[in-house]
Amino acid sequence: MEIDDATGQGVLAAVRSFDPHIVHFMGHAGIVGGEGAVALRDEKIGLTNWICAAQVSQGLSVSTRLLCVGTGFSRRNYDIHGLVAFGHAPQSVRLPTCIVNRGDVDQRGVSCFWTEFYSTLIAHRGDVLSAFNAATAKLAFANTATPVESFSLVLREGGSRPIRIGRSVDANQHAAEVQAQFAARLAAVLRDKMKTFEDTDMSKALGERAMLKSSRGSPRFLRPRPASTRSERVCRTTSSGCR
Repeated sequence: MEIDDATGQGVLAAVRSFDPHIVHFMGHAGIVGGEGAVALRDEKIGLTNWICAAQVSQGLSVSTRLLCVGTGFSRRNYDIHGLVAFGHAPQSVRLPTCIVNRGDVDQRGVSCFWTEFYSTLIAHRGDVLSAFNAATAKLAFANTATPVESFSLVLREGGSRPIRIGRSVDANQHAAEVQAQFAARLAAVLRDKMKTFEDTDMSKALGERAMLKSSRGSPRFLRPRPASTRSERVCRTTSSGCR
């Protein structure tokens, strides 16, 4: 699915309906309130909305495993440092693995890198790290002004694990996987919040309550079914005036 002249509401609706595994954004970026943000321009009302990493993380589907945030080549980025800051957002911001641009690119370089990346990603059955290495190696010997250092890989949220790629989609298995990923994300958020209670009276109370429950019976665990392979879904967005 490709979204042209995307607005915040339009992208959110597309992500929720399409449930993509990969989201690929190309457009302008900046630093807003000390955070990296991407720009989405609404041509109907003539306003530009700056969307920070924390807002994007709230809108992404739990099945999204890769977020590509790139700059255009037709004109210089408003502030390319915003892309770098976006990809390196604090761990408390639940973003998936990111590939971001940290330098200017030209059309040949962009075409070379992403063609090789997605081809290798499919050939290696969703191995993002192998695909990124192959793409940078191809770019190094391409006749382009785009340096290899223009592309950066940020592994987040278990990003070293390959994305599952297959030719068919099992609805039940897909639903089970999404449920398991959602439960894992909630557990991670709860773990971060519990850190704020360390060495406090609340922490002691919670610990005593947990010990009391464990003494009443053995714990039970919910183990999700393993997910089957499935075809990858890619959602690409472009901001106005930067392709």
